[in-house]
Amino acid sequence: MRGTVDVVRLGNAELFSPEELSKKSFRRTEWKLKIAQASASGSTMREVLGLFAGLADGAVFLLDKDLKISYFSGSSHTSGKLASALLKHGGADGTELKELLSATSEDKLIYQDLEDGDICWISTVRLEKTEEFYIVLITGGSAEDSEISVLFGMLQECFEEINLRRLHGNIPPGDTKAFITALTGGALSEWDDIDAYMKRLPSPPKKYMTIGVAQASPMGRTSVESLSSQLKAFFPDCSCAVLGDQIILLISNTTRAFQPKPIFSEKDMHSLLTQYDGHIAFSNVTQRLDMLRTNYLLAESTLRLGKAIQERGGSRIFYYEDYAEYIAIELSLERYRDIMHHDDLLFLTSPDAVTLYRYDYHHGTDLQTVLYYFCKNNGNISTAAKEAFMHRNTFSARMAQIREILAGADLTDGKVQHRMLFSCRVFRYYNLYYDKNAPKSLSERLSLTESKV
Repeated sequence: MRGTVDVVRLGNAELFSPEELSKKSFRRTEWKLKIAQASASGSTMREVLGLFAGLADGAVFLLDKDLKISYFSGSSHTSGKLASALLKHGGADGTELKELLSATSEDKLIYQDLEDGDICWISTVRLEKTEEFYIVLITGGSAEDSEISVLFGMLQECFEEINLRRLHGNIPPGDTKAFITALTGGALSEWDDIDAYMKRLPSPPKKYMTIGVAQASPMGRTSVESLSSQLKAFFPDCSCAVLGDQIILLISNTTRAFQPKPIFSEKDMHSLLTQYDGHIAFSNVTQRLDMLRTNYLLAESTLRLGKAIQERGGSRIFYYEDYAEYIAIELSLERYRDIMHHDDLLFLTSPDAVTLYRYDYHHGTDLQTVLYYFCKNNGNISTAAKEAFMHRNTFSARMAQIREILAGADLTDGKVQHRMLFSCRVFRYYNLYYDKNAPKSLSERLSLTESKV
């Protein structure tokens, strides 16, 4: 949150220092409270400008892009040369003010001593997302002793809050749950708007961010809050909220060191999740604020598919990188249905892999799983056997059987391995997830055609 706006001195006035402003903290607190109350009560920008004119004890003019007065408020300092000219002409006709206005830019505040002893303060503000207005404030006193820059900073914050509320509804500053609800629901999608809200969070995220999505069963209110607080202890600076049956964590770091996995003790977290019969999934890292919702949806898909497919048997912790291809298969299936008017994605798989699947179906074997781990580990028998929870000799014997069945397939060829791996993942997606809701299982589909073996 901004405390003060940058101040640019024009003319002969001396720039006031932060030390001088700090002596008047009581008045600043009073101002901030009144402006915050106006913002929270749903006041319009013009109503806030009226309050601003009273707090500054001056006359405030809101000029549109054509330099015409859009709004005026204030009873003090209206008789000076500049204020009188503005009121008389309904805007800025004089070249002096136009020159001052040309020197302004967003988040900059300029001021100049006027000949009659008043001070002219000028800043810009956006009443809507793309429409810029000028704020011209005329006050008395001494610029060196003034706290107007602080007041302008509070005004800019208030206007930003009103703009955001117009676009996205009421998301109270610092309300993590409201922010994450708007973010994951799609109500908050623009980079600048997300950034503005994130700065107001109790623990503003750092540059690189990942999304964690957790669920537990049974998920009573007491258990979900307890699990949420304990998960947050693994990532002390994260922003966390409970939405329905989900616990959503926005985890961040200053570097990409936790890509693709956040840094934490998997053993301790697995123990905690076991206690609550829970699972958690993590997205990859991003620094794009407008992609946070995408990362949330990918983490949610990772959690859903991870629980069904269990890429790492028995795990309660899932990472997007392990399930990215399954998510791509699922998205492909949706498009495939639209085009083909059926859901037999098997036509995109390797005929050899289909042959092996049919062999398993007719002989009660599970060679397709052996082939999957073999290809997944680039043909390394020892690593593949370990991941498949098999003895190395058993695994080797089954691979020999697979080579006999698929005599025409060179399983040492990297391209063939990748093709087989994709095909096996399609089968795993169908068997372990999709078949649960499909009218006909993969085995039933393939049994319609006789095995070649």
